[in-house]
Amino acid sequence: MSVPLSRRHLFRLGGASAAALALAACAGSSEAATAATPTVPALPDNPTAAQALQALKDGNARFVAAKPGYPNQTATLRASLTDGQKPFATVIGCVDSRVPPELVFDQGLGDLLVCRNAAHVVDDAAMGSTIFGATALGIPLIVVLGHNSCGAISAAIGAIETNTPAPDAVDSLVQAIKPAIKAAEGKPGNRNDNVERAHTELTVALLKANKVLAPLVTAGTVQVVGAEYDLASGKVTFLG
Repeated sequence: MSVPLSRRHLFRLGGASAAALALAACAGSSEAATAATPTVPALPDNPTAAQALQALKDGNARFVAAKPGYPNQTATLRASLTDGQKPFATVIGCVDSRVPPELVFDQGLGDLLVCRNAAHVVDDAAMGSTIFGATALGIPLIVVLGHNSCGAISAAIGAIETNTPAPDAVDSLVQAIKPAIKAAEGKPGNRNDNVERAHTELTVALLKANKVLAPLVTAGTVQVVGAEYDLASGKVTFLG
C-alpha cells in the first residue's frame, strides 16, 4: 500500500517547527528561530516534473545559503512511511562522500529515490532501480548529478591514457566512463570537468533511450535532466 503524497508532506514542516521552537527557547526570540529555519512549502499530491525540479532548486538554494529547512525528518513522518513511499525525484549520483543528494537538495525521508555509483555510472542495478522508480512509484523526475574534481573520472582518464587496466571490478567503471573521455577530447578547459560533463550528458541520453523510460519521456510523464555540483560553493547547476 502506498501512502498518499499529502500524508508524506503533512509533516514536512515538522522538522522546521521543532528546530525553530528549540532555538526560540534558547534565544528567547521566535523571530530569530523563524529566520534560522526557513519554511519548506509542501509539494502537490502528484507533482509534475517541473514542480519536482523547482523543489530541488529551492532546496539547493537553502543548502548553499546554509539555511536548511530540514523537511520530513520528524518521528511521526518516519513512522508514517512504514506503510509505503512516494518520492518525487530520482537522483543518480556519485558515491563521493562530499555529494549526498538529500543534504545537497535539503530534502528528508521519503523525498528522494537515490542511486549512487562512482562517477554516477548507470549499471544494470541502477537502471533497474530507476525504472522501478518511474513505473512502480510514479516518480516524474530523474536527475543525473555529476560533480567537479571527481576522483573516479580522474582515475578513468589515467587508466585510459596510460593503457593501464584498472583492478578487478573497477575496470567496469573505467569502461563506462571511456565514451565520455573520447567525447571530451580537444575541448578547452579543465580535462576532468570536461569529461565529467560529457559523462553526465551521455548518461542522460542513455536513460532517455531506455526502452522502458523512452515512451514515458516522449509522453512527458517523466523528465530526465543532467546537473553538476560544485564542491566549493555547494551549488547545483542544471544542464540544458
